[in-house]
Amino acid sequence: MQSCASIGMRASIAFPASFRSSPEPKGLYQCALRQYASGAKRPKRPSRFGKQPIDLDHFILRGRVISLYRAIIRRCRTIPSPDTQAEMLEMARVEFQRQKDVASADQIRYLLSTGKAEFERSMKFVDGL
Repeated sequence: MQSCASIGMRASIAFPASFRSSPEPKGLYQCALRQYASGAKRPKRPSRFGKQPIDLDHFILRGRVISLYRAIIRRCRTIPSPDTQAEMLEMARVEFQRQKDVASADQIRYLLSTGKAEFERSMKFVDGL
């Protein structure tokens, strides 16, 4: 007789009525009964958002950060000089990665406003070249 593990059995499989009505459980149905009776549970999948789910304020700020990053990339693609374009993209990437662990909503708002202002200032300088 095969073991439940060798069959690849999960406790959540639904069986036809013919299996359930038989007087003596056999095969997969017996494994399902054994797993159900033992309280076997599937391991929880880790969250994509880290240890704690984010609140609404952080969710909105995350969208604004992503929007700013995309706007910077789009605007950098319009720079005619390939060297300057690569330098600006690298500067933006490094700055966003450096600040990726900031958790305070007030700090994120401050970084967003200063990031927008700094990027606009640098783009005025690049456009003036």
